[in-house]
Amino acid sequence: MSSSGIDFIDKTIQTTHIWLDEMGQTLGPDQGRSCHALMAVLHALRDLLPINETAHLSAQLPILVRGMYFHEWNPNHAMQNRTRSLEEFLTHIQGRLQHMRPMGADDACRAVFSVLDHHVGAGELGKIKQILPEEIRNFWRSVSAVPPPVTGHEAHTETRY
Repeated sequence: MSSSGIDFIDKTIQTTHIWLDEMGQTLGPDQGRSCHALMAVLHALRDLLPINETAHLSAQLPILVRGMYFHEWNPNHAMQNRTRSLEEFLTHIQGRLQHMRPMGADDACRAVFSVLDHHVGAGELGKIKQILPEEIRNFWRSVSAVPPPVTGHEAHTETRY
């Protein structure tokens, strides 16, 4: 990978690739596909969170991923997505993935939830999970029960950028 000579840019690119590689354990080796899944799930999650939790989560994302997270976000519409069920949540994600190569929203969620569990602080994720509707929270917990993927990269339980 080429170096920009700017440490924080190189670090966020490297970390984003690590996240996408980990997601590839579930979604396959196409990083473009993983990137679209990451953005679709993060947008659906962001749209369920209160503004302050949206900001707290973003602070723990790599800078590049943080930009994807906030892409097209309108805080005036925050919390207007009144998704209450897992089915509605997955349908929302599937709508964002409809132009992608075939990928199920549930697989995209599993991959993203797993990478968040692996890289975002447990305290922050605990707060987020408590905010989510029960069905979505239970789905995430079922994903959390699965060990993190083996990628060859050193594991980090919490990452700050």
